[in-house]
Amino acid sequence: ADSRNGPRHKIVAENTSGMADQLVGHFRSVRPSPILATNMQNDPPRDLLPPPLALLIALVAAILLQLLWPLELLPVGNPISLLLGGALAAFAIIQTFQVFAFRRAGTSINPYKPAIVVVRDGAFRYSRKPMYLGMVFLLAGLGLIFANPWALFAAGLLWAVLHYGVVLREKA
Repeated sequence: ADSRNGPRHKIVAENTSGMADQLVGHFRSVRPSPILATNMQNDPPRDLLPPPLALLIALVAAILLQLLWPLELLPVGNPISLLLGGALAAFAIIQTFQVFAFRRAGTSINPYKPAIVVVRDGAFRYSRKPMYLGMVFLLAGLGLIFANPWALFAAGLLWAVLHYGVVLREKA
């Protein structure tokens, strides 16, 4: 009985593997229909604002606030602040390389375009939004490096805007 079932299972496994490859190839080649694309373009974006714009606004606000109402809460040139800030900024820069995970998967990084594949490798094994986390860490890291407490406050607000204004809206 084992000799009959063994080869049969092997054939089924080979056929299943080929079917899976064909199915993945099919979904990678599928493009939205013109009707769907037209409807998607007319739909207003669900995000409060695009995440890179939120980062830019928070960064500019932190710089302007420090120029207008300077806070001297962080010592300038403190080795611990520089080290921690550098580590946070480096982590954030590394997160930008997650773009390559999207390219390898054959899907768009643009949140306003439909995702063809859910990316599950790289940092996406641990977090669904590592690039958003990188933006928050970048802002906090720059705040520590340049002794700008407003940037630390802005990093907290940026996290809230990204979480409540983007992430939760994407899940809805």
